[in-house]
Amino acid sequence: MSYDFFDNRDRGSRYSDPCSDYDPCARKRGCRSSKCGKKDKKRNLLLSDFNFSQDPPVPVTPTVPFSLANVIADTSICADGCDDLVALAATVEWTVTVADDLAALTIIQPTIQIWRRGSNGGRVLITEKTDSIVLPIGTPAGTYTVTTSLIAIDPDPQCGENEYDLTFTAPTPLPALITSVTATEHTFTAAVIDYDD
Repeated sequence: MSYDFFDNRDRGSRYSDPCSDYDPCARKRGCRSSKCGKKDKKRNLLLSDFNFSQDPPVPVTPTVPFSLANVIADTSICADGCDDLVALAATVEWTVTVADDLAALTIIQPTIQIWRRGSNGGRVLITEKTDSIVLPIGTPAGTYTVTTSLIAIDPDPQCGENEYDLTFTAPTPLPALITSVTATEHTFTAAVIDYDD
């Protein structure tokens, strides 16, 4: 859906979009035109298909709360159409450092999350994933690396600039002989999906 920005007095009868109230970021509530219905159906199908294949599925509530100290990357993108969606992708390489040969089976599970910054300064969780590495008894001292990937769609981005944070939260307290769990490399990207295309 696209809009031209010009004064209402110049619109006349040429402007007849049944789903617009002349605000590019708002549609009239209760619009029942076939144009609106087709767009909504297409958008819902896109979201349904993506949610089915999304890795991981969108959680209802965050496993761990947002903390500015855990932000490892951020990105921003402009959604210039208020029916647009934002696709997000992140890859995080993280390491576990073992100080000495492990005397017990050890499982390390950090949580990686993508958040959208809210207009009130808060954060809205878009998706999260808790990954793991299993270190058997006798694992020698050293550094062990894991790569975790996330994909997600923000179904309700703000009309205009959207800012996102990528967080990495290590488990606490760390198990015996584990000296650190750290994110070392990452990529974090965002792209607008115009479902009218």
